[in-house]
Amino acid sequence: MSGDGRRGSSSTSANAACGTTSPRRPPRRAGCGPTPPGGGQPRVLKIEAFLLAQRFHGLPEPERSALALFYLDFFTVAEIAELLKMTLETLAETLGAARGLLAQSLQPAAE
Repeated sequence: MSGDGRRGSSSTSANAACGTTSPRRPPRRAGCGPTPPGGGQPRVLKIEAFLLAQRFHGLPEPERSALALFYLDFFTVAEIAELLKMTLETLAETLGAARGLLAQSLQPAAE
């Protein structure tokens, strides 16, 4: 994270290559984003949009709001913490918990 509280790499050339020069609403491009451990391709679950929306709306508060503001509205972490009236540390924990809950809810059922 850069010093101004915004997400992303501090390298402008890396940001430009991925189309993320706008701190408010960066476009997404295939192949851009974090590289998984080992340098391989990220594991992507193929899910229906309806299922994702259903699981997202099933998240508890404040996890649901934190994820929505972070990923859908592209607020900075400082702005989100202020909106949700929490510290940056609490927001980081909340986002981590929300990602974990969402990932867990999207895992295929074991047979």
